[in-house]
Amino acid sequence: MHTTDTPIILITFANRSTNILKSLIPIWLKRVAWYLFKSPQRSIGLASSWMIEIIGFCTIQFYTYIYKNKKLKPVSICTGLKNRSDHYLTITLASILKMRHQELIELSVYDCGSNDVSDLVSEIRKHWQGSLIYHSEELSFERSKIFNRAIAQCTNELFFVSDADMELPENLVALCNTYVHPKIVWFPICFHLFQNKKNIMSPENGSWRYSGMGIFASLKNSFYAVGAYDEKFKTWGEEDIDLWTRYYKNGIYPYRNKCKGLFHHYHETAEGAKEFIPNKNFD
Repeated sequence: MHTTDTPIILITFANRSTNILKSLIPIWLKRVAWYLFKSPQRSIGLASSWMIEIIGFCTIQFYTYIYKNKKLKPVSICTGLKNRSDHYLTITLASILKMRHQELIELSVYDCGSNDVSDLVSEIRKHWQGSLIYHSEELSFERSKIFNRAIAQCTNELFFVSDADMELPENLVALCNTYVHPKIVWFPICFHLFQNKKNIMSPENGSWRYSGMGIFASLKNSFYAVGAYDEKFKTWGEEDIDLWTRYYKNGIYPYRNKCKGLFHHYHETAEGAKEFIPNKNFD
């Protein structure tokens, strides 16, 4: 063996040893470490982001106690879509029709000229008799721009952003009222279903989407205080992480928890989008 080969052998040995050690660390511990040290909000500084989380967590416990028996506020469910009409009708709208407090729900739908259904608004109206704000125009789908418009046209101060392939929990109105307050927004963790799997939360059917931040609830005042979605993001992906980080920068705490009944149904990745890989941040 040549002496020049020694550094290469040592590096190879070190890499293999590191991989073995990483494989021995439990996945839950990797997630905790990632959240504490590497999650997007840490870019504003560890101490600053940790302080926002400590204050925010204590505040939400206070609000939960104070508002436990308060009158519920109405919620606007905002969705932007293009040619996912069937998903919206059979998944998202179907789950909304099972919700409690439907009298407090407003649907805000911004459609980019979908042609997969001849008359989407009429199809929605066949099933939904409540408040509906619907707008359609021929546009390319740019998620940040379209969701900004869906939020802008809704009439309630409290809103929930949902993609067209989301199945929503029956108690969504109560959850939004529980977790959204001044200086607090809610970014629930949804359960991502694998292809052709039923909406049952089990390892065989899917996995918790820890790194997904596209679904959230907020007050309009908080959303516009941080500048809304940045429309420089043209494709699907990263606009949600950018928004999440800007909430932190403005001292607004994004509360995060697993949400029972919130399912992301499988679909092919849109062209140009950044594909979601479950748990990629924790391996």
